[in-house]
Amino acid sequence: MTLPKGVDQARQARRLRGLAAMNQDFAARYTLDSASSYVRAYDDAVKLMRSSDLAAFDLSQETAKTRAAYGQTSFGQGCLLARRLAERGVRFIDVNLSGWDAHNELRDSISEPVAKLDQTVAALLQDLSQRGMLKRTMVVVATEFGLTPMMNANEGRDHFPTAFTCLLAGGGAKAGYVHGKTDERGATVDRPVRADDLNATIAHALGMDVKKVITTNTGRPFQVAHKGKPLMDVMV
Repeated sequence: MTLPKGVDQARQARRLRGLAAMNQDFAARYTLDSASSYVRAYDDAVKLMRSSDLAAFDLSQETAKTRAAYGQTSFGQGCLLARRLAERGVRFIDVNLSGWDAHNELRDSISEPVAKLDQTVAALLQDLSQRGMLKRTMVVVATEFGLTPMMNANEGRDHFPTAFTCLLAGGGAKAGYVHGKTDERGATVDRPVRADDLNATIAHALGMDVKKVITTNTGRPFQVAHKGKPLMDVMV
């Protein structure tokens, strides 16, 4: 987001003019979507470098109390940054938290990510609510696999796609509502939700038409959530 050492605004401008000249020469000889996309990517990058919205990344503008509430971890501060980006109109933000692949000694390995998730998500939801943003901002906590109900030989658990939980908060989702359940062992699911139905529910909350067929520039048709249908029981 900042210029390299030894490069000032004037030098950057000369470089960009040289790049534009080469791009124009290439574009005059070849009409390619990929070439146009390349130019737009550079233009967008330069625009972002000069944008006042970069202030969103300056977490020092937040109070020490707020930063501590989110947790002094990369995940915690990442979710705080997510709130700052959402305030500035960013529509989709992804924050990752690793450490869940607990194939060995689960009791010891899982406690750290659980503590991080609990503290940060609670702080994020409270912060969004206090700022009047929660009703128009959907927070999704999701994963790709559950863990087997039984321990393996290494006191851990293995991949288990049959049953796992996702959380939807805000953005029109019902508060305190539970859709579906597992048996007492967590092995089978009553009222299971398919991945494409979850995606369709999120898309519906965002105001997207999940039935609309979009065609790529290569002629391939697709829908935003494949054949998924929004789970209207989940929405207010």
